[in-house]
Amino acid sequence: MKIAPVSVVIPTVDRGGLLDKAINSVLSQSLLPKELIIVNNGNQEIQFSDNNLIKVIRTEPYIGSSAARNIGIKESSSKYIAFLDDDDIWDKDFLKNFFDAIEKSMTIFDVYVGSLYRMKDSEKNYFFYKVFPNNPRLQRKVYFSNPGIGGQNFMASKRALNFIGGFDEELIGSEDRDIAARFIEAGFKIASIKTSKAILCDHSGPRRRQDRRLKGLMQFYSRHRLFMTPKEKFLFFFKFLDHVYKITRRKMNL
Repeated sequence: MKIAPVSVVIPTVDRGGLLDKAINSVLSQSLLPKELIIVNNGNQEIQFSDNNLIKVIRTEPYIGSSAARNIGIKESSSKYIAFLDDDDIWDKDFLKNFFDAIEKSMTIFDVYVGSLYRMKDSEKNYFFYKVFPNNPRLQRKVYFSNPGIGGQNFMASKRALNFIGGFDEELIGSEDRDIAARFIEAGFKIASIKTSKAILCDHSGPRRRQDRRLKGLMQFYSRHRLFMTPKEKFLFFFKFLDHVYKITRRKMNL
């Protein structure tokens, strides 16, 4: 089987069966990656001694997903690096569609973003959620909302990731929007590949950092405000206040 020049990085924290599903979705790809790097910063032990494709890196517990991803970037040995969260999965042609686009394109891109879907009631039953824009002007929506990029649906060249310094380990939220914004600010071109489908697997366990979302948003604003237009700043604070309102109503059980 043909192997793609890509390393897949999955940061994980005590996900158990959810991690198994994420791993299986990588191992079931119609175009396999060169390697799958699992960065374990939880307390549960992970072993895959019978699969040469998988490399498990053990870190100190709870260093955070950004730090774990950066370790995966450093340990990778491929031209490209794709990211998957430990509680989400890929459609079987996720990687293939990225590399089909690379072969067909006359434009050199350093970042490829797939579309996001949400699981309905099974891994084979999911519906469209959002897709990152192809238009560079519309990609600037990252400054006031998330138009469709996350830790489960993008691939970037190692060169681009190293140039921007990887993920910001001090951010406590919005790290997906932050890395997209830094790609844009550094002048890297981002391609949206709608046929590459990443599936968000809603589950009873919490998605991380939601209780610290507001602080993370203000960190994001502090880092990028000099690159934002007045309109983008206005829209950022409009949506920020909307988050405050919704969180307040939730706490008051309204």
